[in-house]
Order: sequence, then structure tokens, then C-alpha cells
Amino acid sequence: MSTPRELLQEWPDFERWEVFRDGTQRVGAMRRVWKYSVLLTRVVIEGDEGPYQAESRIRFIPGIDWDLSWFHATGMEEPVLLHNPASWTHTGSLPVIGSGNIPTRDGRELPSGRRRPVEAGTLPGYGEYLVLARMVASGRREAQWNAVDDETGLAQQTRLVAVDDAPPPARLPAGVEAMGPIQRFDRMVAGTVRASHWVADGVVLASEWNGIHSVAVLDQAGSAGWEAIAGLEPANADFLLQGMQR
Repeated sequence: MSTPRELLQEWPDFERWEVFRDGTQRVGAMRRVWKYSVLLTRVVIEGDEGPYQAESRIRFIPGIDWDLSWFHATGMEEPVLLHNPASWTHTGSLPVIGSGNIPTRDGRELPSGRRRPVEAGTLPGYGEYLVLARMVASGRREAQWNAVDDETGLAQQTRLVAVDDAPPPARLPAGVEAMGPIQRFDRMVAGTVRASHWVADGVVLASEWNGIHSVAVLDQAGSAGWEAIAGLEPANADFLLQGMQR
């Protein structure tokens, strides 16, 4: 798989929440929304030196490819914009890059930020979830693509591969006892596992990212959101719901 062109064939809207844990400690949450052919991802991880907040928006052209990625995170002076030279367009929910703010179809005003070039045939890093979801839905066991770092624009050859007879993760959502067998998928870069995802009955249940675990909240989107942000600092909960305040 070199491009994500088949990801958008009749792909339904969704909203998904996960909770981050470091050992037994709850340390943050993640929200993903797919709507208007845009994948929105917001991440909060709380720590002793302050929170890490990140927001990614990747716009896709149905049946073609992605064309624009907007990314901003804690520690960055300004957002980074990546555009795909293979499918660049001036329409949709993240329109023409200009000197001012970028209006979106959900009413947000995003600063235009710094542009970085990327090669054709790539996919921004936060698009990995769509690759995984498509693999699970289609029954494929392996995918390969060039993943682009959302901040630097640098690409790395990436593999996502199913692992047989893998042990379950340390933590799973409540209610998985009634689901089918659990399958693990590993994301590999240069032969090294960078992340793992556990799936059952077509649902991504949990992931592991360099020692930090995320666990899906399997309730309906509204109640899942309230459960995911419970206990977070108010500013971090507001970010997950509303985005960065500018």
C-alpha cells in the first residue's frame, strides 16, 4: 500500500475517544473525528512539566488521496501545513493557504502557519488510524506506506503488520469478554516496532506508544467523551472538546 486512495470508499462518519495510561496512572486522552472527509485528532498528555497538546487535521479527496494536513502542538511557534503535490486542490473544509487564518466547515479559525513540502505517495502520521481501520475492515494483514512526520515533513517507510498468537495488552476496555479473538497489529519503521494496536470484531481496543497505553472508550460518542475527559485539568478537557485557544 503506497497511498491511502482506497480509504475513503463509502467511509462513514465516526467519533472515537481513548484514554492514555502510564502504568496504572491515567495521564491523558485522545479524540478522533472523521467528518467532511477530514480526520481530526486531538491529543492531551498531562505531566509534571505541563501538558502536551496536539491537534491534527488531514483533509482527503474521496476516492483520490489526502491533499492537506494542518498540525499544531505544544512547543511549536506556529502550525505546520503539508500539502500533497499529487492531489492539491483549493476546495473543501481546509481551503486555500493564505497569509491569514483558515476557516473550516466546523466553524474553526486555524492560523495558516508554515508550509513544508512533502513527496507524493505519502501520508501524514496521524493518518495511520485510517490505514489500520481499513486493514481491519478488509481483512488485510499487512500494509506499507511512506509516513510523513506531521511537524517536520520528513518521510519514513512504514509497515503495519498483523502478529499471530500475540498476548493481549495490559489493559482492555470493559465488555471485551463478549467480543471475538483479539488480534495485534504492529507498526514498524526500519525493522523496529514503534507502536502496537489490539483489535477485536473490527474495533481497535487498545494501543501502545513507546510505553504509554491508550484504551478505547466503547460507549456512544457523547458519553464516551465525558468519560474520557473526566479527571483532566479543565483547560485540557476544553482543548479536546474545542481545540487550541488562539
